[in-house]
Formats: sequence, C-alpha cells, structure tokens
Amino acid sequence: MHDIQLKIQELEKKHQWQQIIDLLKPLVQQGEISVYILRALGFAYSQLDRYNEARYCYKQWIELEPHRAQPYYHVGFTFYDAGQWNEAVEWFEQALERFPDYMVCLYRKGVALFMAGKNRKAKEDLKKAIVVYQNADDVEFKRRLSKYYYRSIFYLGKCYLQIRFYKNARACFEKILAEDRRAYIDDLYVKYNLALSLMHLKEFARAEQIVAELTRLKPRAEWLYDFWGRLLVKQQRYVEAIEKLELALKIRVQPYILIDRARAHFLIGKTQLAKADLNEALRRDRKGKHKILLELAKIALQEKQFAQAMSYARRAIEFKQRIYEADYAEAHLLLSDIYRATGENQKAQQEFQIAQELCPDLAWEDDLLLKTRIIL
Repeated sequence: MHDIQLKIQELEKKHQWQQIIDLLKPLVQQGEISVYILRALGFAYSQLDRYNEARYCYKQWIELEPHRAQPYYHVGFTFYDAGQWNEAVEWFEQALERFPDYMVCLYRKGVALFMAGKNRKAKEDLKKAIVVYQNADDVEFKRRLSKYYYRSIFYLGKCYLQIRFYKNARACFEKILAEDRRAYIDDLYVKYNLALSLMHLKEFARAEQIVAELTRLKPRAEWLYDFWGRLLVKQQRYVEAIEKLELALKIRVQPYILIDRARAHFLIGKTQLAKADLNEALRRDRKGKHKILLELAKIALQEKQFAQAMSYARRAIEFKQRIYEADYAEAHLLLSDIYRATGENQKAQQEFQIAQELCPDLAWEDDLLLKTRIIL
C-alpha cells in the first residue's frame, strides 16, 4: 500500500488522472478496497468530470466510514462542480450534520445556495464559515484555509448585494481589499463589486473613480463600460451613459449591453430606439430571452398597451420554464402590476403572491427602465 500511495502522489502532482484510474480501478474490481483507494480514485474521476463514477467511489467510502463528514462532502462537491446546486446542498448538509464546523463545506454550501438564488440562507452559512476561521487557534489551519476565508467574505458581500444590504456589502469588499495580501480573489472583481455597492449607496464619485481605474487596466473589458453606463444612468446623466454603452458595443456587441442602452434611450423618451435595441438583443440572445421579453413588457405597460404587455410577460415565463425549468418571479410581479392597472385586483394579488413565494428578495428599486410600482 505504501508503494501505491507514493505512486498516486506522484501522478497527482502531474495531474495524470487517467493513469490513477488505470492503476486503482483494477484493485477495486479485485476487492482490494480501502478509504485511501476510494478517495483517490473518486478524486481522479471527478477531475475528469466523470461524476457518476466519482460518486460511486465516494458512496462506497461512506459505507466504510458513515460517521465521517468528508465522504458526504466529496459527493456534494461532485454535484457542486457540475452546477447542480440543490443536490450539492443536500449532501453538504449531511456532512455538516457530522461536523458542524467543517469550514470548507460551509463555504461551498453557501456558494451553492447563492448560485441557486437563496441569498438569505447562503448568507448564514458563509457567516458561519467566517466565524469558524476567525475562532480557530491553529495557525496551520488558518494558513491552509485562508483562501476560503476571503472567498467566504467575497460571496457574503455578493449575498448582501442581492438582498440590498449595501453597507454590509461594501464592508465585505473593503475588508478583502485591506487584508487579502495574497489576492485569493482578483482585485478586479472585488473592486467591481465594491463599485456596485457604492452605486447603490449613491456614492457616485467614488464608484466612478473605481470603474475609471478598472477600465484603464482592462480597456477591452466591455462589461466594465457597460457598468459605467449603468452608473451614469443612476445619476440621470443619460447622454454620457449612452456614450459609454456605445463604447462597450464597439468592443463587443452583447445582448445585456443592448438592454442597458435601451433603458437609457427609454428614460430620455426615445422609445423606438429602446424597442429597436431590445429586439436586436432578442435576436442575438439564446439563453436570456426571458429578461428581454420582460423589458419589452414593461415598455408596453408604460404605454398602456396592456394586452401586449401581458403577452410579453407570459412569453418570458414560458421561455424560462422551458429553458431553465424554473418559474420567473419578476414576470409574475409585472403581471401583478398589469392586472392592477386594468383593475383586476384579485388576479393582481395572486400574481404578487406567486412572485413573493418564488423570490422574497426582488430588488425592484434598481429597475431603471420602468418603476411600475410607483407609476401605477
């Protein structure tokens, strides 16, 4: 066994995962099973995205050590790595039942919940991960897991952004910039999220200073110019905003940039230009049509074209259900507004209830195209 361990360690350093499989799989088939072999074989399979085979190994590991958290975590990680967030959370929870202070597991569970749109629950697990790290006395533990500490803070900040706790979000990103000397998270993304927090807090000058700095560092990053445009729209500097958005479009034509330019056009009364941008975005987009249809529905509602608004909103829901197998809270909320505008208050309440059940954290104050909840 010692010789096998040395060989595996050598192959792992070289990322020779198939060679590890070729070495260990016959041993397992012959009945030579141990925790070390199952863990190493499962890890090799997972590195090649062969998740079902990895899970088989890890579940055999669970049979040998059902009391340990680690094999449950590893099964969860295969789902996490595949982007199957709900399944990942289920297995991480089983790991945490056995070891509540499993910091990396708390971090991964928090990220999985965040990716699944469950921001308030994600926030709690990320905070627990941070507390576990801060309370640890073991210097080696802190050295080894410091990257997960700062990543936990980063995703906690992103959760705070989603639930509109903008001061808390700003504090998270400022803490990373002040303390993360090894740059476990690229400063570009930390500063961008900090600027986003500042925008919501109406600290426009500082936010603009940051985005100007970032665009100097990344002059071909169209998404930074897009953000700059949105920042200028927030300040009602619409002409300048359109200039920045057009710079972004010169670098790369992206549907989300067209949507943001449509919003700016709409706010200065150029409705036809707004519709043209949205229809072009609709033509180009493949996976985000529901968002574009929703923007078209908002314009139709503003123009009191209620039947058209309702058609766009229902198409948005149908598209998201078909492509993502998920309902669309924002579209149900807009349907609530449409029904309210047409005097159908019972239907309006039903749609509002659906939206609230699907997503309690809808951030409608950030809607720059149409503040329907105020206008109607």
